[in-house]
Amino acid sequence: MTEFRDLQRHDNDKVKKLFDEHKKLRQESVRIMQNNRKLEKDNKRLSDNVRYLKLDIKELMVQLNELKEMVFKKVSKKKWMPWNKDDDEDDEKDKKPKKPGAKKGHEGKTREKPERVDVHQDVMLKECPECHSNDLSLCQRHEDHYQEDIIIPTKTEITRFRHHYYYCKCCRKTVHGTGIGELPGSFIGPNAKAFSAYLRYHMSVPYRKVQALLDKVFNMKVGMGSCVGFDKQLRSRGQPLYETLRERIKDSPWINADETGWKGKWLWCLGNNESVVDERQL
Repeated sequence: MTEFRDLQRHDNDKVKKLFDEHKKLRQESVRIMQNNRKLEKDNKRLSDNVRYLKLDIKELMVQLNELKEMVFKKVSKKKWMPWNKDDDEDDEKDKKPKKPGAKKGHEGKTREKPERVDVHQDVMLKECPECHSNDLSLCQRHEDHYQEDIIIPTKTEITRFRHHYYYCKCCRKTVHGTGIGELPGSFIGPNAKAFSAYLRYHMSVPYRKVQALLDKVFNMKVGMGSCVGFDKQLRSRGQPLYETLRERIKDSPWINADETGWKGKWLWCLGNNESVVDERQL
């Protein structure tokens, strides 16, 4: 009987001990669950903070991009916001191309008629420039075209091209010719435009300094828009020559090639012992 009581007492102590351990484990479990909920809240708060910080960084990058465009030059959005390439591509697609020319309501302005004429050139015709017929009769009509050009070293020469009109009996049109060194419709001569392009691209002179040089050295008043227009005209008139050089290089038995990064793209230089051309690759 005594042994039975001792065994029962031992079992009761063991059960009590297990119950106390179970109680402690439950309390520990509750504490862990509370800590887990607290950590989840902290994690959510930190995630929100990270998201807001990313938005702040994005906004700061946009502001930095705008400041760089104002102070230096236009910078690609993809370069400064690489995490938002999809939005940049959508913006580029949605962006409408800028309409060329001056804004609506802007008063047009042309070059004033020069006060002096240094060289007078009568532009006569021996054959029709349209059909190459020799059956021409001189009309009682002419049109003066004034062109100012640079005469090295430091003076300008204004040439008046007087276009004499002819009536062509073959094609039944009134026609006139083009003078030597004349650029039809241009008030600035080829030497001045070639010199400006040389300064801009070979000497890396900015447009404003090209404008100032023409003004100070040659006393030739040229606007900023005209300097930019010189490049466009040079590109347009030189396109046939460029295409000819490309075809010659393609037919060459050997080609030297080099590449360099240029405004987010690649610029290739291709050439042989006769010709060299540059070509931009997207």
